Amino acid sequence: RSGPLFPLIVLLFGVVLGRLFKYMQERGEPQAKALEEVYRLQADIAVAKLEDRDKQLLAGMVTEVRTLVVRERLDVVPVQVQTIRDRLETLVKLQALEDRFNEQAQNTPTDFPADEDEYVRKIKQARLRIAEGKDADAKKVLEEISSDLDKIGTRGAGNSSIEAYKRSVEEIAVANDRINQPT
Repeated sequence: RSGPLFPLIVLLFGVVLGRLFKYMQERGEPQAKALEEVYRLQADIAVAKLEDRDKQLLAGMVTEVRTLVVRERLDVVPVQVQTIRDRLETLVKLQALEDRFNEQAQNTPTDFPADEDEYVRKIKQARLRIAEGKDADAKKVLEEISSDLDKIGTRGAGNSSIEAYKRSVEEIAVANDRINQPT
């Protein structure tokens, strides 16, 4: 006797709820995946063997990417995440190179060239290039340092620290490949 008002309200509510669910699923799922990738990147940075200033630099970049995710600028997020991953890899290699350089300088001071300050300057220069966002320049400097240390290693008749450095770089690459594989 009262008419179909209540069933119409339930039907209208169901349609609105369905549209809202579909809308959130289309927009929310890509955003959640992007946010998951950002959190994975944060975890990778946290466990990386880096100095605190390098971790803070990368953390600032990750914060910017998280802001992009929140603002739903999802088209640029994968590129930014990959850029930060590349910078992380470069910084890890640079840190390993610096550790090997210091170890080699202490273990074989006679084989080591007199221009140690040049290597320290190049390492600082590579870090500065990364902080400025000049990744290609940083990689060039990293390659220069690596080739210089290789030359020193060959002069020192196959120094074991150079070989250890090469193994550590290979281990880092394998670890990065494992991290980057989808779970």
